[in-house]
Amino acid sequence: MSLADELNWQSATELARLFRSKAVSPVELLRSCLATIERLNPKINAICTLAAESAMAAAQSAERAVMAGDEIGLLHGVPIGIKDLTPDGRHPHHLRFAALCQSHPERRCRGGETDQTGRRHRSG
Repeated sequence: MSLADELNWQSATELARLFRSKAVSPVELLRSCLATIERLNPKINAICTLAAESAMAAAQSAERAVMAGDEIGLLHGVPIGIKDLTPDGRHPHHLRFAALCQSHPERRCRGGETDQTGRRHRSG
């Protein structure tokens, strides 16, 4: 099993521990996740909107905070997928219609951040 595969199967709390101990960086984990998505998504079509650039910016910010010894949130640096039917105020959502994913990208809409996604973004 490769390091990437090992990282992808760790729990969020274990990943947070690895970040705090500087054994793994948030950027390293995100690269692993993105590689797995790239490898598997063409087969399973699980992700309609991949926000790789904003995820990398967040991972780099998290890494800087960890390296600086800043106080960080419980899940700081742990990447998360948010189902695209949940408005997060940052990315398109598809109003629970999977067919809109590919067939009508112009009909994607943006909504405000929900309590659920807001709490997640604030926790790291």
